[in-house]
Amino acid sequence: MFESSQLQLRIGGQWTPATESNSPLQPTANPNPSDYSCSSLQFEVPTPNSNWRVTV
Repeated sequence: MFESSQLQLRIGGQWTPATESNSPLQPTANPNPSDYSCSSLQFEVPTPNSNWRVTV
């Protein structure tokens, strides 16, 4: 499992919490496991834009 929480971005010299407007999920919030040749891939966003979890 890979997880990151309380993400912040450095914008204009200041650390700023990640939000929907400054860190959109791209290309998608729901990746297709076959795109990564990993059928067991699970991608979760417990807290939009500031917390994500990938389980293989």
